[in-house]
Amino acid sequence: MTLSNIQQRIPKRYVLSFLGFIGLFNAFILRANLSIAIVAMVTPMYETTPNNISRIIPAIHNWNTRTQGYILSSFFYTYCLFQVPAGFLATKYGGRILFGGSIGLCAFLTLFTPICAQAGSGALIFLRLLEGLVSTCVYPALHDIWSKWAPKSDKSTLATFAFSGAYVGTFITLMFGGVIAADWAWEWLFYLSGLFSLVWTVIWFYFTAELPSTHETISEEEAKYIEEHRDQAISQIDTIPWKDIFTSLPVWAIIAVHFGTNWSLFLVFNEFPTFLVKSLGFHVDSAGSISALPWLLLSVTVYAAGIISDKLTEKYSTLFVRKFIVSLTFIVLILAFVLVTLLNVKSRALIVTGIIIVVSACGPAWASFGVNHLDIGGHYAGVLMGISNSIGSTPGFLTPIITGYVVDDSYSKREWDILFVISMVIGALALVFYIVFADGELQPWVLGGSDEYEPVFNNPISSPNVNESSVLNENNTEWIRRFVTTYTSGQSTTQIMALANIYQRIPKRYIFSVLAFFGMFNASMLRSNLSIAVVEIITPRVEITSDNTTRIIPAVHNWSTTTQGYILSSFFFTYTAVQVPLGFLATRFGGRIFFGGSIGLCAFVSLFTPLCVRSGSTALILLRLLEGFCLSSVYPSLHVVWSIWAPKTDKSKMASLAFSGVYCGTCFIMLTGGAIAADWSWEWVFYLPGLSALSWTIAWFYVTAESPSTHPTISVEEVKYIEDNMDKDILRTETIPWKAVLTSLPVWAIIAAHFGANWSAYLILTELPTFLVKALGFRIDTAGLLAALPWLTLGISTCAAGVISDRLTKKYSTLYIRKLIMFITFTIMVLSFLMIILLNVKSRGLIMIGIIIMATSCGPAWANFGVNHLDIGGHYAGVLMSISNSIGSTPGFLAPMITGYIVENPHLKREWNIIFIISIVICVLALGCYLCCAAGELQAWALNNNDEYEPVLNNPISSQDLNENNTE
Repeated sequence: MTLSNIQQRIPKRYVLSFLGFIGLFNAFILRANLSIAIVAMVTPMYETTPNNISRIIPAIHNWNTRTQGYILSSFFYTYCLFQVPAGFLATKYGGRILFGGSIGLCAFLTLFTPICAQAGSGALIFLRLLEGLVSTCVYPALHDIWSKWAPKSDKSTLATFAFSGAYVGTFITLMFGGVIAADWAWEWLFYLSGLFSLVWTVIWFYFTAELPSTHETISEEEAKYIEEHRDQAISQIDTIPWKDIFTSLPVWAIIAVHFGTNWSLFLVFNEFPTFLVKSLGFHVDSAGSISALPWLLLSVTVYAAGIISDKLTEKYSTLFVRKFIVSLTFIVLILAFVLVTLLNVKSRALIVTGIIIVVSACGPAWASFGVNHLDIGGHYAGVLMGISNSIGSTPGFLTPIITGYVVDDSYSKREWDILFVISMVIGALALVFYIVFADGELQPWVLGGSDEYEPVFNNPISSPNVNESSVLNENNTEWIRRFVTTYTSGQSTTQIMALANIYQRIPKRYIFSVLAFFGMFNASMLRSNLSIAVVEIITPRVEITSDNTTRIIPAVHNWSTTTQGYILSSFFFTYTAVQVPLGFLATRFGGRIFFGGSIGLCAFVSLFTPLCVRSGSTALILLRLLEGFCLSSVYPSLHVVWSIWAPKTDKSKMASLAFSGVYCGTCFIMLTGGAIAADWSWEWVFYLPGLSALSWTIAWFYVTAESPSTHPTISVEEVKYIEDNMDKDILRTETIPWKAVLTSLPVWAIIAAHFGANWSAYLILTELPTFLVKALGFRIDTAGLLAALPWLTLGISTCAAGVISDRLTKKYSTLYIRKLIMFITFTIMVLSFLMIILLNVKSRGLIMIGIIIMATSCGPAWANFGVNHLDIGGHYAGVLMSISNSIGSTPGFLAPMITGYIVENPHLKREWNIIFIISIVICVLALGCYLCCAAGELQAWALNNNDEYEPVLNNPISSQDLNENNTE
């Protein structure tokens, strides 16, 4: 297949969405870069001469905080002022030209920022006013594009993916802008962002078109699909019904929730770093990393919510979905602000967690009201976005002004609490206004007065296959009243049946996958919590008494580094030793029981860790050996589950979602474990994960079943779908073909890839914090945050790669996809290691980027070789996983042991480079073995030559049983 044919088969609306993502990515970097650069402009620099004499280089300007405030806010004055005319121009002349042109023009102006900064504050303010003016077209123009290009079924997905680019751009600027300004020069913040945006502008105009019908390479099928599935009754007139728009309550509902969401976002954007440093006592470099994290999560939640919204609108009315998601997210946002307000500065980790939840909750809200312009405005969506974004962006300059009045120079938290209360009130008012006045269908002034249009403000939700008495078929404005009535006067049978019908329509295999994700999340916390707690156990504490004197509380133990090594590695000895026998038992007696039981048993054992710690190192080592034994069946048993539950079409997606729970759990415990140990006590690092895992265990056994045929609430259609899409020639016997398995080259190909990927992952887990602190000179608190970040990106990339793999295997062979993705990801890993080796410690920001890229690339690798057991082993996938995970987990103790022998002085990067070279060799050998020996189909020893398919269990329930009311 030629490259042009591949390009032809990619839907052009998805290409447009991707370019829109990069466009907003650039737009927000151009907007946020000055926030980082201005710190370098007003801060003196220290330079060491060749004679080792330090000298101070004066700051470029001595601007006071008020002048800095005028400079930073100047962008928003023109940005807010001209949104409405920008929306009119986009509707009149086309969004494509204005979207690309505005970002390109802003990029060109950005290149002159260093000159204007040198000239003085007046010139810089004038330039920022111009940048705000040309940027006003971005959102209205993009909405005009979606009104022409987005079919109803893809509307939220396409728009929210583009929206997420704004938050990724903000994250990148906050995360790495300071590194660029420090290692290179602050001018490069403007040169890099400006040049990158100009390159994007050229690409945008080359690959896009104003309409599907005018696109040069779009297929006839896609153009026809878009034309047939977008709003057909849109009035294509040259005049704008301004009076109807400004008197439309659904428009003002969007404006209200737009303002409420942006208030929280701009409050965090403008004031969060100051709050962290001045009130919570974080170091400046730590505050930068923490400030960036919410924006990365926001980019994930906004896109995920867009996909979910499109799925829900296939079954329920648009209005119900919009109100439901906005209500849910604003309630979470308000509760998070309540949490932040009630906590004192000693619980700063929980305060930061609350702020992160606030920002993340804004994602689903944006994914709903941000698309509502298209729902009600059609061709006028650009105008509506211009109006709502004009008013909705005013918090960009209102929040710093109000903060300046409320918070004085003492930066007391009780003064910040006033801002949080104001945010709660604004959020509550915005939510109520939206629930009362929002709409989900085209308005009469869009349809040009068509008689066929009927207002849908009070129309019922469409809910096929649900009894008419169901609560879902009632008036949309009644759902809150009905919910409250239910829980004040007793539940009715009708409402219980409605909830049962909703639950019935959720595919049970997806519920299985979500629960497996949280199972792996908990298992990862149970495995990693001691790595956090041991620091607190061996470190003396300083306590301030009531009479303001300090006293030192001795450490619980004075374990040497050797003893700590034995304690931390003890888990892996039993974890790797008994993988194979427990994999056999899981295959023999059922993966569900072993998966849930092993995590539950480990959670119970983990609760006794504080007692064993106080008893001594021997008791703790014995306990960790027992925990390793318990968790050794997790991966094999989960693969047994997938061999029964995962159809070919969903195999990678379901398995990789579960895998990603491991990395999310590791990221979570690294981010919060140290804060919990410091703010509460180290014992809670074991109590909280243990109780969480026990709660999950109860949910697992209550909701899941061993096979589809024995699940009490699964539908007949889903059972048939799973069975029809399983490998029906899998051999189902009680014996394991050990010789055939152990002499199978495809099995050893998986083992090689497993070992290679885990070597990199465990090297990061065990050695990255030490490398960051000792070799690169990061502070300990900053190193903890940076060490957690790769695990978050790894979890995201694993889940995304699983979805992509399932899509690709529908068009290409399984083996081709497995090898292709493994080749790409291992090549990226090798190149990342090379970059890390070649850079010196002065470029520590780029070294950290290389580490993040290397860790992220492990995700797609796991999403492919980690599912390859199912491809070739069928019912024996659990046995194969036990073998590969037994050998693949040995880097858990090999990586720190080898590092200990080679790196004698951790402050010397050249010694660490030897470890990185070893990693490159391991990756190359693993990739070569996989490419030569891997397979993608069931092996001969896993096949059944009989024509008849035998179900996994011998007691399937009948279709008649499945058709009965499941709620019985």
